[in-house]
Amino acid sequence: MSRSQQGFTLVELMITVAILAIIAAVAVPSYSHFTRRAHLRDAQAALMENAYFMEQFYAQNNRFRNTDGTRPALTKTQTAHFNIAFSNGTVCSASPNDNDHYCMIATSKNANAEPRVLVLDEAGKMQLCQSNVAADAADCAAY
Repeated sequence: MSRSQQGFTLVELMITVAILAIIAAVAVPSYSHFTRRAHLRDAQAALMENAYFMEQFYAQNNRFRNTDGTRPALTKTQTAHFNIAFSNGTVCSASPNDNDHYCMIATSKNANAEPRVLVLDEAGKMQLCQSNVAADAADCAAY
C-alpha cells in the first residue's frame, strides 16, 4: 500500500523563505526612499502655496510684513510630516527684519527619519538643506 504525500518539504519552504527575504531586501529600501521623496514633494507644495499667498500679500501691501512689523499668518503651517514657518535667517540670505524679502522653511516633524529641510525665498528659489541646523549655504542645493 502506498501512501501519497501531501504538503511541502523543508527544502521547498526554505527556498521560498530565501526568495521572499531577497525581495524584501530590495523592496524595503526602495519604498523608504519613495516615501521620503513623496513627503518632500508634499512639503514643497505647501511652501509653494504659502509663496502664492505671500505674493498676493505683497501685491496688496507693497511689503512682506504687516504694518506692525510682524509676518502675516501662513495659509499652511504644516503637512503630515513637516512643519512650515518663516526662517530666522540662518539658512536664507533674507534678514528676519527685512520688509522686501522672506524665507520659509519646512522642517521635518521627525528629524531622525528625515533630517533634511526645504527652504523657499521670495524669488522662488527652492533649496534642500542637509540638516535642520544648516547655517551654511554649502549644506544646501537647488531642489
